[in-house]
Amino acid sequence: MSSKQLTILVTGTNGIGHHYANAGIGLPLLRRGHRVVFLIDENFRGKLSAFGFEEHVYEYPKRDCQTNAGPTKLASDLLKSNVFAPVPPEEKMKNVVGYLTSESRFRDLALQDKELQKAVDLYKPDLIVYDAIEVIPSLHYGQIPWIRNSSSSPSYYLFGEKVVFPPVDLVRTT
Repeated sequence: MSSKQLTILVTGTNGIGHHYANAGIGLPLLRRGHRVVFLIDENFRGKLSAFGFEEHVYEYPKRDCQTNAGPTKLASDLLKSNVFAPVPPEEKMKNVVGYLTSESRFRDLALQDKELQKAVDLYKPDLIVYDAIEVIPSLHYGQIPWIRNSSSSPSYYLFGEKVVFPPVDLVRTT
C-alpha cells in the first residue's frame, strides 16, 4: 500500500446536503493523511474547516448575491422555482427540471466551472470528488481523475433523455 499523500479537491452543487455528503467521503481520506480541499461558495465559509478540511472559497458576482436569500443562493433559487411547493409529484418534478435547465442554474454552473479551473491550477489535485447532477466542462474535458458522488434524489434520473441538460460546451467559460 502506498503512503503517498494525495491532494483531493472536493466540490459540487452548493447545498449543505451535497457538501456534508462529500464530507462523509472526505473524512476517512483526511484521517489517512491526505489533503482534502473543498471548493465552496462564500455561504459555506467555515462550515467545512470545522471538520479539518481546507476551504477554497469563491464569491458570486454581486448581481447574483441576494441579502434575503436565506442560507444559500441555491435555497433561494429552489424556493423561487417552486421545487418545494405543495403540488402533486409530477408537477414538482417539472419544477425541478425547470430549475435545472434555467438560465440561473447555467450561470451557476459556468461560475463553478471557472472556479474549478482556478482551483485545479492552484492545488494540482490527484483526484476530484464531485457531487452534482450535471457534469461541468472542467471535469468532462479535464485530465484529473474524478469521482461523481450523487447525493441528490435518484428520481432526477427518471426523466432519462427527456431532460436536456446543457451540453458541456454551453457552460464552458473562457
